[in-house]
Amino acid sequence: MTVANLLQDGTFAAARRSYGWLRDHAALAGAASPHGLSRAIEWMIAAWICEQAFDLGADAPLSREGVRQLVLRLDTHERSQAFGELFTCDALRVTLAHTIAARHGVACESLTAFVGGLAASLPQPVEDATGGDDLFETRLLIALAGLGQMPRLPCLDKLIDATTLDLLQADELTIQRIAGQVIAASAYSTCELMVSTPLRQRLIEVLSVWLLDFARGYRLDNVAFVMRSLGCLGESSAVRDAMRFLLAQHHPSGHFGFFGPEAARAKRLSPTWDEAASLQLPVTFACLWALSECSDRSFQLLGAAALPLRPGP
Repeated sequence: MTVANLLQDGTFAAARRSYGWLRDHAALAGAASPHGLSRAIEWMIAAWICEQAFDLGADAPLSREGVRQLVLRLDTHERSQAFGELFTCDALRVTLAHTIAARHGVACESLTAFVGGLAASLPQPVEDATGGDDLFETRLLIALAGLGQMPRLPCLDKLIDATTLDLLQADELTIQRIAGQVIAASAYSTCELMVSTPLRQRLIEVLSVWLLDFARGYRLDNVAFVMRSLGCLGESSAVRDAMRFLLAQHHPSGHFGFFGPEAARAKRLSPTWDEAASLQLPVTFACLWALSECSDRSFQLLGAAALPLRPGP
């Protein structure tokens, strides 16, 4: 059996256990959950990844129940209160929640109105993809949701002109910005990157160093994020190493990460702190996203959200 096949098998086994963990923690997405809306949406998207990338939950998909709970949470309140909750989430989570709801044929009036208003607020047609990173990514997400015109994707050489030394000395925010620019410039892995060969190679070398640094610091969410960025650049060796590392951090209960010391410290500081909601869920969501796209290059989360549901067996 090849290394690629072993990694795919390991990823599928991890996804199956993670789907069970999500089922056991369905209260995180419940309408009465005390946690922020972004956590409920992360739960729903993580379930959707397991269903679409790994063909799990065909009989009773968890993501559909997550959508129903989202409807109860938003549509039973005044529109202003629902919008207030949606404003606490980023555009990625909101647009994915909207498209997943649409794929399940479940109407959420508040969510539809919010996303529709977001799409209508963007100037059309889009002429300059580099006029502002935040605006470009919002336009891109709206387009991938089928609600707007696709912006012209930028050439990475026009966005990233730092020296290798500057990149290696970058702080965490700069690393996240650059890795995010690579992902956005590929339209979240749905399009080919426009980048020169020298910059592509330089970014692969630097991102591989960042990946190792985040792994040493046990920043699994950042490992997953940089891993997705390397996948967009066409790198395979570092991505396979990162996959092995993430799979080794898969807890037998189904979430990703062994956070004993971190969790104990957080609970001492705040006795009401919830490990599943505040740590295990966001890390599991990030790892499932990275592993699903990097183990099967035919799957892209945003591409899957824009397509019809996969038929069950």
